Amino acid sequence: MVAEYRLPQLLKFLPSLMSVTAEFVRPVLFTVFGLNIYVYGLCMATAFMVTFFLGQKEIARKQLKVDPSMLLICAMVGGVIGARIHYALTWDHSALFALNTGLSFQGGLIGGIIATTVYTRYWCRESVGKMLDMLAPLLMLGHAIGKLGCFLSGDGCYGYPTEVPWAMSFPNGLVPTLTPVHPTPLYEMVTSGSVAAILWWRRKKDAPTWTQTSDMLMLLGLTRFFIEDFRTYEPVEGFSINQYQIVAVGLVLAGAVIYWTLAQPKATPAEASKKDD
Repeated sequence: MVAEYRLPQLLKFLPSLMSVTAEFVRPVLFTVFGLNIYVYGLCMATAFMVTFFLGQKEIARKQLKVDPSMLLICAMVGGVIGARIHYALTWDHSALFALNTGLSFQGGLIGGIIATTVYTRYWCRESVGKMLDMLAPLLMLGHAIGKLGCFLSGDGCYGYPTEVPWAMSFPNGLVPTLTPVHPTPLYEMVTSGSVAAILWWRRKKDAPTWTQTSDMLMLLGLTRFFIEDFRTYEPVEGFSINQYQIVAVGLVLAGAVIYWTLAQPKATPAEASKKDD
């Protein structure tokens, strides 16, 4: 397995004192009048509400000329379409029009960015960089809440079997497993939440436009690349990494290009004239 060689060997020497049997993890939270309330759906609804509330505040603070409701709709529609297309291309072509499965956060992020960019640039005539910078911490916060939903529903995106003390089994999950595995949704929740906290703390700093966006893409790509080392996905033919890691590399490169081409401070008139001399 690729991860066993790439990741620090320290994990192999950690004492296997215990593992957690996460019996509380189950896809259905409760049932009301015969209607199942799913944990993942509840977490996603919470993510949308929290990010929408914070987004309204940030749009007003930054005095951006956009409608928060329309922005959310564009992000949701573009995100769902992008997530479904990426999942279908990566795993199951028949899932493109399925209603019960087939979503990918990486595809959703790309689709959401494209949709909000089109809305911001061509409908609102507003700065795309300022808009995406505003959205950056909110996207990562939403991802963290969504990953909590993945964990609590036991959706199957676990890591490989392990004997580390924090290993977990999910007997009641949507995809049950009795074997202790790496709880990779928790890893993603913690890393995405940390990135969201960093970006939120820096949002009022005097940084060039596009800085938050480039940092989000690079940090997301880096963290996702290494977390994928704990998963069991097969490497892409001809590569030693899986398809999600390839997309993660693309995110890092995109963030780096944005940083070096768009996020640099603009020269003041005095500096520009001095440079011309």
